[in-house]
Amino acid sequence: MIASPRMLRRTAGLGKWELLLDAAAAIAAGVELVRIVTTGAWLSLPVLLLAGAAVVLRRRLPVPAAAAAIVASGIVLFEPAAAVLIWVLAEVVLFTLALRSPRPIVLAAGAIHAVLLYVGAVVAFDVPPYEPVALILPLWN
Repeated sequence: MIASPRMLRRTAGLGKWELLLDAAAAIAAGVELVRIVTTGAWLSLPVLLLAGAAVVLRRRLPVPAAAAAIVASGIVLFEPAAAVLIWVLAEVVLFTLALRSPRPIVLAAGAIHAVLLYVGAVVAFDVPPYEPVALILPLWN
């Protein structure tokens, strides 16, 4: 995708936001890595690597990175202990997508991820469908 002049102007002053997103992603990935090593939950490592790759690629390839982050968010439902930190990484990717991509793509990715977070709350965290946690989690998106 070739960036339009309007999109280039929109993303020109993102230095501070990008650094904050990088810091949030590094902290989340580090905490998740420590959890994996200390608990021996090595099956979570591939999901962390997928989400980490999405974070790294989010500036150059925002749409494929968002797709990878959403896939990681879905896979992590099988290891709920890792869900929140992987979801933080996915949110970093989706925030960058919102800054760098056309609105229809952003809305579609956000809607897919919101549904996934709702299903994750109900299935992975075993909360009732009308529990406040299940209803609020998609709003985090």
